[in-house]
Amino acid sequence: MTKQHINRLKELLLASKDLTEPMDYFLQHVITDAEIVRASQPAASAMLLHVILELVERHCGQEVFVLAPFFLHAAAYQFWHGGCHLGGYVTHLLYFDDVKPACSRSCGPRMRAAWTTCASRSSSGPSARREAERGPQPAA
Repeated sequence: MTKQHINRLKELLLASKDLTEPMDYFLQHVITDAEIVRASQPAASAMLLHVILELVERHCGQEVFVLAPFFLHAAAYQFWHGGCHLGGYVTHLLYFDDVKPACSRSCGPRMRAAWTTCASRSSSGPSARREAERGPQPAA
């Protein structure tokens, strides 16, 4: 089922006009697939963080700060997932390294298929722009 879940998520991401269906599928089928969970390892990606930041800033029309970026990479599936807080928004990322350019006009030439959603507005957070762009940090 793992490969079917990955392929279906790719199809949904490429075909959907909004992110409700792909995100629902991800939460109900992909992240509950034990093989994908085992394959997903914490990883940092300055490129993905930069692209998410630029997309959200463009969408929101203002500069935002980054708090708690956390990405997982399932290398066997060329799949990244995770998110962070950008400004007062919770952001989710689904990205496939092997998907052909799907949003290159709005995302830039290095972005192949990333989707972010401003899912909810939070009421607090630091005021420093891009404060936590370092990616996952080891526990102290």
